Amino acid sequence: MKTVLAVAALVASTSAQADSITLGYFYDDQRDSDITNETVSVSYKKNLHKNLDFDLGFTDAERSDGRELNRYTVGITPKYKNLSLALRVGKKHIPNQETVNFYMIEPAYRFKITNKLDLSLAYNYREAFGDADDLRHGPKLSVGYKLDETWKASLGYFMYTNSRDQDTDRFIISITKSF
Repeated sequence: MKTVLAVAALVASTSAQADSITLGYFYDDQRDSDITNETVSVSYKKNLHKNLDFDLGFTDAERSDGRELNRYTVGITPKYKNLSLALRVGKKHIPNQETVNFYMIEPAYRFKITNKLDLSLAYNYREAFGDADDLRHGPKLSVGYKLDETWKASLGYFMYTNSRDQDTDRFIISITKSF
């Protein structure tokens, strides 16, 4: 709980410096079981240079079997035209289990369809440092729509396989406020 409060305080205290803040909701459905996850996320992005962003993120998930999970990430994203490469490190915590440190790599390409509508294709790869068995990878697709100059709504789909060979469908809804 102390870590949750620390991350919330950090995001709140630095949000005045943010270029954007995104709130998201994820729904995960494991294909071979009855287990689902509902996740709420918040992420903070700061443009460090025209081709480099810094981001800080927090997710809080609750599984249908009663387990909870928190994940914290920090990273950078170099960009070139419509290409980006998110590089992040993070910590995944499940109560009464070992905390897992991980790295994540996500190359992406964004297609601008109109001035308000874009499509993004990405591939997400996340793996634990050390001996922990925590691997997740798969393709992502999202569609974003600019509501005005500062607000953007997005819908996404992420199909991933984890280290236990469980295929999961993730549906994503998010809203971004740019400053």
